[in-house]
Amino acid sequence: TEPRYTCNVYVQDRNDAYTVMRDFAAIFRGMTYWGGDQIVALADMPRDVDYAYTRANVIDGRFTYSSSTTKTRYTTALVSWSDPGNAYADAMEPVFEQPLVARYGFNQLEMTAIGCTRQSEANRKGRWGILTNNKDRVVSFDVGLDGNIPQPGYIIAVADELLSGKVLGGRISAVNGRVIKLD
Repeated sequence: TEPRYTCNVYVQDRNDAYTVMRDFAAIFRGMTYWGGDQIVALADMPRDVDYAYTRANVIDGRFTYSSSTTKTRYTTALVSWSDPGNAYADAMEPVFEQPLVARYGFNQLEMTAIGCTRQSEANRKGRWGILTNNKDRVVSFDVGLDGNIPQPGYIIAVADELLSGKVLGGRISAVNGRVIKLD
């Protein structure tokens, strides 16, 4: 087995510190943002849900769903990586997701795997780019003053009973002995 990510990079040019941090975070599928007076780096890795939203804590109880058009769904990727077998010259790794090509046609994503010196890692990065692009459902909603607005990178859960068919949460509107009524 091999490590999930490696960073084999030699910084040769002067660049803005935030840009370099952002590029380094991209190596491990992370993100950076300005949080107050500091740069915050987050890794894309499993973690618990930070906050759950239900129809009870959303204005008008309305979630709006959207996604991209099928024309913008990537089905293949061409990943540039540094090949140590060729004096670290750029090499290209083609990645195909055959079921997506059959469904949406040929639409190529081109990406650079910064610090990547393994063909297998470049292949995984390309596959990740294709598959995450195709999992693009976006939910929009508004919260009131009592709503929690999570920081970038936090995990939220959306419990929309109109989508799931089940009431999975709410606010307590009345209590009678051992019976709790949700709004």
